[in-house]
Amino acid sequence: MTGGRARTVFIGSGGFGRESLWRLADHPDVELVGVVTAPPKAAGRGGRTTVTPIHDAARHLEVRPILTPPRLRDDAALAEVLALEPDLVVLADYGQIVPSALLDLRHGALNLHPSL
Repeated sequence: MTGGRARTVFIGSGGFGRESLWRLADHPDVELVGVVTAPPKAAGRGGRTTVTPIHDAARHLEVRPILTPPRLRDDAALAEVLALEPDLVVLADYGQIVPSALLDLRHGALNLHPSL
């Protein structure tokens, strides 16, 4: 923690997580040090490359870096996230298995899910 703020990485892809990302970015106890989301993919009739709703929100919030690893469990991808020195991970609508190294941080991980 820097100055009492939790160094936080947000991990998500779908629209469900967008509001949580916005609120984290605005929270006084959170230092948002990065975002992890799925890579851009072709979508629609024209096959235009499209970023995830989380990527789009992170760009708007000017959060850097925005990491888009194909597999978060790859050693290089995991090392890139851990290099951000997070205290906390917040997950919402990601769709991949998150490595235990990211779940066992100082403040752990919070997984947000829309079901009861």
